[in-house]
Amino acid sequence: MNKLLMVEDDPDLADLLGQVLAFEGFEIEQAPSLAAARTCLKSPQSLVLLDVGLPDGNGFDLLREIREDHPDLPVIMLTARGEAMDRVLGLELGADDYLPKPFETRELTARIRAVLRRAHTAADVEAAPSAMVLNHARREAKLSGEPVDVTAAEFDLLDLLLAKSPEPVSKDELSESALGKPLGPYDRAIDVHISRLRKKLGEGPGAPKIVALRNRGYQWVEPE
Repeated sequence: MNKLLMVEDDPDLADLLGQVLAFEGFEIEQAPSLAAARTCLKSPQSLVLLDVGLPDGNGFDLLREIREDHPDLPVIMLTARGEAMDRVLGLELGADDYLPKPFETRELTARIRAVLRRAHTAADVEAAPSAMVLNHARREAKLSGEPVDVTAAEFDLLDLLLAKSPEPVSKDELSESALGKPLGPYDRAIDVHISRLRKKLGEGPGAPKIVALRNRGYQWVEPE
């Protein structure tokens, strides 16, 4: 089970998020201050949810410490600050993702799973070269060096398909991890997103493909 450290001084929000994430299968440890977070970081953590405004200091300071002492520990910044400079600063200091408040708990869960998936993939095996390159800090995609205009959901779908390639990914996993919701019996959301992605990838022998495999889901196939 993945253990998440939530550094958040708002007790109501911390309790709410703790209940939601526990229901999603995560083990939660809460820290209302920098001092408490430093104590928690002495034990292994899978990911840190880090608020910027804390009673005894700035979350960016703790992020700097985490990057020095735990360079591979994933960090998602949670903050009421929506200004672009705050987001840029967090990412430049090494945050893996940045989610301004207020946010949907479903989106937070999807972001957590995406960041953990990337961390686990990087730890297990170095990804093979791909025509599609994803910039996770900026959440941008480039195909053969050219920018591809993708939505947040399309980015997460690409991220999962590339991480699992050449293995196929089931629609259930795509829906849970990329869209943050279970796949319903008549849910066509994944198929619609994949259809749009295919159009953006283009056609022809030089374009990658997202192949549908009966009863197995979708597979990313590199161009020949």
